[in-house]
Amino acid sequence: MSIATGVVGDKSISCYHAVSIGKEAIARVVGKYFGNIKLSRKERALPLASMIRSIKISDMLMLIINHTFRVSQHNLTYEKEEDQCKIEGYRFVEMNYFLKKALSLQSLHNIKCTSGKLEYSSEKRSGLVSVYTLKCNICDREEHLATEKPQTSEEKSNNHSTINTAAVWCTLSTGSSYTHLTESLSVMNVPPLGGTVFFKIQRELGDAVIIRKRTGKILFLGIRNKYCSICARNKHKSLSNGTHFKNYDGPSSSVEADIVIEGFNSSIAMHGVRYKKFGADRDSTVYSRIKQQVSYGHEIQVVLKFNVELNSSVNVLIAKKSASDSSFT
Repeated sequence: MSIATGVVGDKSISCYHAVSIGKEAIARVVGKYFGNIKLSRKERALPLASMIRSIKISDMLMLIINHTFRVSQHNLTYEKEEDQCKIEGYRFVEMNYFLKKALSLQSLHNIKCTSGKLEYSSEKRSGLVSVYTLKCNICDREEHLATEKPQTSEEKSNNHSTINTAAVWCTLSTGSSYTHLTESLSVMNVPPLGGTVFFKIQRELGDAVIIRKRTGKILFLGIRNKYCSICARNKHKSLSNGTHFKNYDGPSSSVEADIVIEGFNSSIAMHGVRYKKFGADRDSTVYSRIKQQVSYGHEIQVVLKFNVELNSSVNVLIAKKSASDSSFT
């Protein structure tokens, strides 16, 4: 049930199974021809926001949007809430931090300005994180309030907020794309996560695929994640047990090589074959690691004259991916 709206979900809500749904989606892709892969809305995790927010009174269906209904035994009272600020839509908020910080800002401000009241002035967004500027109606002093606890100087080395990283990871783990995330946020009336931020985080999380050149069949798909939403929400707690989603600690530049090596080492168990050729350019450092870390690495040959064919294949994949995304819009 949503605390904010009172909407109650039914058995169709599956967002709490996002990880298993994502794994099943990956399993269905492996072994299929890329051009024959079709994505279905029924195969993705459904959030509580997908429920229809309405009530039925007599034979009339009434949609609830930012309004309050009071129902008694004999009558119905409809009250419309007046907008008190310029903010539109919804935001993701770290409630514990946000409420404590808001109350603290007002209390500390009242020490210097006893009759002043902090009011909303402006909003600055960074992906799904908002920083609000609050201005006193008496002394014009400004304070800042974020929807998420600001990162420490040590955490800023990652340069990505918890909610932004979680949104990208959730999208990838359920087999979705940036287009799907943008559509979902639009339906929920939440400002979108910018493409630049999304794809930068995606590169750091890391995913790679091994495709057979002659047939176009997907042989292996892997994902590396340097982020765990459970650990992020419980930074100051010891969580030795339970399910965690972080599976990589190395540098982002080595993500591709790590996944490819796993795919080569899994070839015999998954398909009963050994991959004998690897397409790369002359600057590739992946091949040297394959020779060292794959059990049959000494048998693998690198195809250096691969740039033209690689670019052609990439263009085909991009075209097919764009066509797949457009089928959802």
